[in-house]
Amino acid sequence: YLSEVTEEKRNQLHRQHVATLLTLGEMATGMAHELNQPLTSISFAAQNVDFLLGRQPADVANAQAKVRKIISEAGRASKLVEHMRVFARNERGALVRASWRTALNAASEILSAKLRGCVLHDEVPAGLPDVLGAAIPMEQVLINLIANAVDAYDAQPNAAVRDVTVSASVQGDAVLLRVSDHAGGIPEAALTRVFEPFFTTKAPGKGTGLGLALTFGTITEMGGTITASNANGGAVFEIQLPIATQ
Repeated sequence: YLSEVTEEKRNQLHRQHVATLLTLGEMATGMAHELNQPLTSISFAAQNVDFLLGRQPADVANAQAKVRKIISEAGRASKLVEHMRVFARNERGALVRASWRTALNAASEILSAKLRGCVLHDEVPAGLPDVLGAAIPMEQVLINLIANAVDAYDAQPNAAVRDVTVSASVQGDAVLLRVSDHAGGIPEAALTRVFEPFFTTKAPGKGTGLGLALTFGTITEMGGTITASNANGGAVFEIQLPIATQ
């Protein structure tokens, strides 16, 4: 029994690692675009500094403003790189106080390029209680669910509406997080299998079937639950995690 549990744990960690690498690969192009923006801004600001200091007399005040802009944009680029580095480590330690609000902010930033052409409705209140969880895995859960919704829209190029809604509320001693879309929903025959490893409803070459399996494993490890259903012409994923009491 112990041998089987150990082997299953090893397989689950392997799936988590593979899913993380695949997610990073999918985000690479978008992240390159996001990094290009602050780097371009830094380049322009540096050229302006050179011009302003070359004047007679030198325009020191405006040059200093441009230097502050350079510092700000460099910090923005560094933050993006650091966030990707932490995400790639995908470290899973003891459960601690964690915030869905913070996780959604980070997930939205990473997915900003993928979300172009799609509206993300953020309905997670600022005063939402912390849950007992882990920041990076929670962020990865949101990335998987939101990215899946966008992929479902991409499979329907003529979709009239392209929006994803993330909402949250307190339900007793837990926080209920809800991710929903209007992208056609999950085939009824697949609803009972969506969290199985390597099962996917995406077209060949478009999915590995690891994202939702990873999501299910992550939420279960945190002592929570996740369900999948259809409503209002789209898929609905509901996650419950216990509220952190200490």
